[in-house]
Amino acid sequence: MRRHLIEPLLGLEDSPEKLARGVTLGMFVALTPTVGGQMLISLALAVPCRANKVAAMAMVWITNPVTVVPYYYASYRLGLLLLGREGMDFSHFKALLPGPEQGIWQSLKDMFVSFGWPLWVGACVIAVVATLITYPWSLIWFRRRAARKLAASP
Repeated sequence: MRRHLIEPLLGLEDSPEKLARGVTLGMFVALTPTVGGQMLISLALAVPCRANKVAAMAMVWITNPVTVVPYYYASYRLGLLLLGREGMDFSHFKALLPGPEQGIWQSLKDMFVSFGWPLWVGACVIAVVATLITYPWSLIWFRRRAARKLAASP
């Protein structure tokens, strides 16, 4: 992880504020259920947020093929808890698959209400909490790094 996530961030040259915004934006996007489009989403949001684009795109790799399933499951369970709902077992999930009497769009809508809504609610709560922690921490870290570099320069 250090080689693929931390070291690229260490080499970035930008203001501490832009770097911290990039890290925070990437963290938020990484923790939303948008796998497959996270890098593009973080890049698109980095521009209006005046965030470092590379930092934003690097951070989305927090959710990767190894971490995404347990993270999404935890998000789904948290969403169920917050919404006061019961979870789905396989028979409920199987019932949502399209049959001859039900079209694909209705099935997708039903699946989103049953599974997607709790997943989004849980993931967004986690993402907001994580970003509230990430921004001040990363801003302090990047400011200290900039001060050390300034002190070390001749």
